[in-house]
Amino acid sequence: MPWLYHPYVGHDNNRDFYMLTQKESQAVNDVLYHRWFPQIFLDEHQMGSTGPRMFVPPQADPLALDVSSLIFRQADLLGTVMSMRLEEGGKLGVGSNMIFDSYWPGGTRNTAWWKNVTGLLTEVASARIATPIYVEPGELEGNEKGLPEYSRRSNFPSPWPGGWWRLGDIVEYERIATWAFVEALAENRRDFLRNLHRMASEAIAAGGTQAPYAWIVPPDQHDPTAAAKLVDLLLRHGVTVARAAGPLRVGWAEYPAGTVVVPAAQPYRAFLLTMLRPQRYPEVQGSSGGDILEPYDVTSWSLPVSMGVDVVEAAQPLVGALETIRLNLLRLHAGSVTVAGFTTHLGLAAAVSDDVERLIAAQEEVEQLVRLPRPMPATPA
Repeated sequence: MPWLYHPYVGHDNNRDFYMLTQKESQAVNDVLYHRWFPQIFLDEHQMGSTGPRMFVPPQADPLALDVSSLIFRQADLLGTVMSMRLEEGGKLGVGSNMIFDSYWPGGTRNTAWWKNVTGLLTEVASARIATPIYVEPGELEGNEKGLPEYSRRSNFPSPWPGGWWRLGDIVEYERIATWAFVEALAENRRDFLRNLHRMASEAIAAGGTQAPYAWIVPPDQHDPTAAAKLVDLLLRHGVTVARAAGPLRVGWAEYPAGTVVVPAAQPYRAFLLTMLRPQRYPEVQGSSGGDILEPYDVTSWSLPVSMGVDVVEAAQPLVGALETIRLNLLRLHAGSVTVAGFTTHLGLAAAVSDDVERLIAAQEEVEQLVRLPRPMPATPA
C-alpha cells in the first residue's frame, strides 16, 4: 500500500513472528501452527529496485545452530528448481546465497525452521507500487553480503542489464518461481513428509535423553503476569506446556505444585532452545582475513531476558507428575488498589499488560508495584 497503514509496525509485520504482538501475525500463526501444520511454505516479498531482480534460496551465512540441516538442504533444493525454471523462462537477474541470512527467527518463514517446517523466502525487485520504473545500467549495484559488485558470479549467473521494470515483471517472476516450487514438492512429496517426521522424532528423542530436559518457570516471579504472558506466547506458538501436578524435584531443587514446566521432549525443541536462551551473533567474514559483515537483521531475541522472566533450565530429568496445559489459565485482570490514601489502578500485568495499555490509552495514571528482593539474612556474629 502507498502509505503506512499500521500504527506500530508500518508496512511490515515480518519482524513480529516470534513475539506475535500484532493481530495479523497472530492470525497467520494460528493458521500455520494450530490448523494447517504445513511441511513447507513460500513467503513472497519485494525488495529494493537497483539490485538483483529476484532472490531465491539458498540463503546466506550464518546458519542458525539449532535448526536441522535438513531444513536448509530442502530449501536449497526448492530454490535451485526455482532458479532453473526462471533461467529457462529467460528471467535475468536471479540470485541466491546473498543479502538474506539464515539466523534470525522473526519472519514467517524463519520461525518455521525451528518448528521443522521448511519456509522459503523470495524477494523481487520493486516497481513504484504499480507504476513502471526505468533503471539505468549505472544504477545497478551489488551488496555487502554475497554480491560485492553487480557482475556475473556463481550465485548470480545472469545479471539483468537494466531497463524498464514493471508490476507485470514482478508477477511473472513470482508465477514461474511458485509453479517451480509446487513442481519440486510434487516430485519429492514422500521425502518432505518423511523428513518432517524424522526431524520431529529426533527433537523428541533429544529432549528426553540430554540436557536441558525442560524449562521451569518458577511461581515466585518479579512480575507474575509477564511470566503468564510468556507462557501464553509459547502456547500460541504451538509449544506443549505443563504444570506440576504435585511437588516437583530437579536435582536438589524443589518446586511446588502448579509450577509451569516446558518439556524439551517435544517436536518444537529447537524453537525452545533458541527462544529461551540468550544469543550471541557469530562473526561472519566475507573472505579470509576480511572485515566482519554486519548482521542483516535482529541478533538476539531471548524471551526470558526481553520479558524479564526467570526461567530455569533443567539440567537433570524431572521427578514428579505433570499435567498438560491446554489453555492458558494464568490471565490476570486489572483492578484498583488504595495505598496510603491514593487510589491507583493496578494492572497486574505490569509493563507488558493489555490491561495497562488500555488504562494508559484512557489517560489514567498507572504505576507499577514490584516485588522487592527478599532482605538478606543478617550475618551471624
